Amino acid sequence: MEVIKHINQLDLQLDESYRGDCPACNGRNTFTVTKQIGNLLYNCYKAGCFLSGVTKQTISIQDLQKERKNTKKDFEMPSYILPAGDITKNSPTFYKFSSAYGIDLDDIKLYYDLKEQRIVFPIIYEYRIVDAIGRASHPKVQPKWRRYGASGYGYKMGSGNVVVLVEDCISAAVVATTFDNCIGFALLGTNFLASYHKQLNDVSTIIVALDPDASNKSLDIKRELCSHTNAEIFAFRLEDDLKYRKKYDITRLQEKINNVKQ
Repeated sequence: MEVIKHINQLDLQLDESYRGDCPACNGRNTFTVTKQIGNLLYNCYKAGCFLSGVTKQTISIQDLQKERKNTKKDFEMPSYILPAGDITKNSPTFYKFSSAYGIDLDDIKLYYDLKEQRIVFPIIYEYRIVDAIGRASHPKVQPKWRRYGASGYGYKMGSGNVVVLVEDCISAAVVATTFDNCIGFALLGTNFLASYHKQLNDVSTIIVALDPDASNKSLDIKRELCSHTNAEIFAFRLEDDLKYRKKYDITRLQEKINNVKQ
C-alpha cells in the first residue's frame, strides 16, 4: 500500500511518465510510472525486483478532454518526405539498403526524406499513418534514427498471432518478410512503453528478441509483459542483431516460432 500511496503522490497528467528510484528495492532510476486513461502502470526494471502492476484511477473531465483532443490531432508527413515509389527505381540508396538486409522493396512500404536523405518507415495505427521513423542513408547524416512525430507507438509490420519484439525498424521488417504469419514489432530502443500495449492487445504469443547486448533487458521486458498481458511470453537469445540475418539466429527463431504455433 505504501507503493500505491507513493504513485498517487506523483500526481501525473494523462500520458505523462515518471522515472525515479524504486520505492521497494531502492534501485536508482529503475522505477517507471505511466498514466493512461483510467489507470497507472508501474514497473521496476532492476533485476531481482518484481514490483509491477496497474492501479485504477478516477477518470477526470480534464483527462477525457485531453484524450479527445489527442485523438483528433492527426500526424502529417513533412512535405519533403515522399512515398518511395519512383524514387526507388534505379536508386543506389534503396538498392544498397535492399541488398544489405535482404529485403524486397515490393514487400515493404517505405518513404524517402529528400531533405535529410533518410529511408523512412511509416508507423500505422488503426489504418492511418500516426508517425514515422527515419534511418540515415549514410554515416554523415546524424542522428542515425529520427522520429518525426510524438505518437509514442512502435513500428509494426506483418500480420499473425505471433509477435517478435526487436529494437529497430529494419529488424522488424526482416521478421515480417522472413517468417510466415508473424509480426515484427520495433520498440525503437530497448524499452517497452505503456502505449505499446494498445498495438499488441490481440496477439497470442510474444517473443522478445533484442540485440545480444540487451539480453538482460529482454528478460526484464518478458517479466513486465507477463504482468500485463494474457499472451504467452518468451525471451529469445540472439547471436547477432536480427537485421543481419545470421543463419544460426534465423534457423533457431524459425524453430521457436514453429513450436509456439503448435
